[in-house]
Amino acid sequence: MQINSQSDIPLYKQVSQILLEQINSGEWKANEKMPPEPVLCNEFNVSRITIRLALNELVRKGKIYRRQGKGTFVSPPLIDQQLSYFYLFNGKTDANSNNMKKVIIDWKQGPADEEQKENLKLIGDEEVFVVTRIIYANDVPFAVEESSIPVKLCPELTENEIAANGLYNSLDAYGVRPNRANESLEAIIIPRDYQSLLNESNTTPGFKVMRTSYRNDMLVEFCRSCVNGKLIKYNVTLGEN
Repeated sequence: MQINSQSDIPLYKQVSQILLEQINSGEWKANEKMPPEPVLCNEFNVSRITIRLALNELVRKGKIYRRQGKGTFVSPPLIDQQLSYFYLFNGKTDANSNNMKKVIIDWKQGPADEEQKENLKLIGDEEVFVVTRIIYANDVPFAVEESSIPVKLCPELTENEIAANGLYNSLDAYGVRPNRANESLEAIIIPRDYQSLLNESNTTPGFKVMRTSYRNDMLVEFCRSCVNGKLIKYNVTLGEN
């Protein structure tokens, strides 16, 4: 691979640009391991510090990521989420463009905890169904989503029903499919409990997403999610009041 040592462009920037072109051309696929630094040094005939600076630039641009002790990998494309639409990962446009899928990892029924009671306006020993799912885009796990549904709204709801039809389609059969929601996002470091599920480390940025969903004025769902901040970009459309 040829770089121009006489150019005014620093060597590491030339190397970075060539590597970026190779990534964009599909020479390395998403989450594929890149050649180690010594191999790149030989290919470009440059020093290891030059290669390291080039890779650091690609890390800053979000094009690659490092795993300690494992190497350097190509970042998957960012998931582009428009916040003005009713929520994220609803099985429509996002599913079509990013090969979205949700996999149930836990299902239970029991008394609501204090946070569930507060957000769903439940009292006493009222019960909830809780379904926890990992959300994948292009086979890469990028979010863990825990949805709590008051049992009284759909007492016959089952795990198999959700696995086959999706949560909101299942709720539609009971006449309680959500049609609006309130949602908050908080920047976090991905907590330990989620790191292995998302294949991430204890330094990975993320979002804590909290959502309460309604069918008209009736509370239907309280959802707690952890989203990998490296893999998603949120967009907001603003307008003058």
